[in-house]
Amino acid sequence: MKIEDQLKKIAEEIPQADWDRVNDNKFTVGNLLVNDEILVASLNGKSHVLSATEFRILRYFSRRLGQVVTRSEINGLLLRNSKSPRSADVHMYRLRKYFPDWNVRTIRLRGWAIEG
Repeated sequence: MKIEDQLKKIAEEIPQADWDRVNDNKFTVGNLLVNDEILVASLNGKSHVLSATEFRILRYFSRRLGQVVTRSEINGLLLRNSKSPRSADVHMYRLRKYFPDWNVRTIRLRGWAIEG
């Protein structure tokens, strides 16, 4: 079993009670709830284990609600060996794939913004 599959299975097994127990370690990014103790995000009852990079991106968005976050800002959060001109797009694609109802919107030629 691949590590991604194992992490996905773990995320699905995390009961809501565990989320409530670690209130101090949660933050929201729009309508997405992120637990930074266990690096899991949840939206509408669907949870996903985050990579360290995905977590850094969500933490950055949480500090910039309602503001445009540019591709270069996201690329600045990435590890040195993963930077390519389209790295930010790939990470945003993955986050949107995990959470299709996430209230992030694309600002053409500028970046992304989280509403709410």
